[in-house]
Amino acid sequence: MAFDLAIKPYIVANQRLNKNLLCNITEVVLYLPTPPKYVANIKQYSIPYTLQPKVMEIINNWIEDGIIVPAKPSAWNLPMTVTFYTIECWIRFYQLTTIYFPLIDDISNPMSNAVVFSTLDLKSSFNQFPVYGSDQIKATFTAPNNLQYMYRGAPLWTLF
Repeated sequence: MAFDLAIKPYIVANQRLNKNLLCNITEVVLYLPTPPKYVANIKQYSIPYTLQPKVMEIINNWIEDGIIVPAKPSAWNLPMTVTFYTIECWIRFYQLTTIYFPLIDDISNPMSNAVVFSTLDLKSSFNQFPVYGSDQIKATFTAPNNLQYMYRGAPLWTLF
């Protein structure tokens, strides 16, 4: 009970945060380096018709939370996969994994002496790490509505 009272002000403060804001610490920006003129364009996998409404619900939540935005026209496309048991959506970054991705230590070690990092949403804090502006197009996927979206907040699997 005492613990609940002690953390209540922090929970209330966290609930007041604008969920569309990304972390403003430059060391946590996710870069997606690729060779010059490199493009990954993989056809979207089939998503069962019965799951498409749930997938669109997840995508609409991502839009509302500021995790993804409509993509500008480009040649980039990474396929989305859907898990059947928990109805989760994942974007497959395998075409980019042959290219250097930072390890979590690459991001966190430079901040090891910091006192304040950021206030992160506990539900999906990794989404609050920004994807570098010009690299966002590399994190493009096609939704069941045939529109393309790109991540502005880092997908979890690109961080680890």
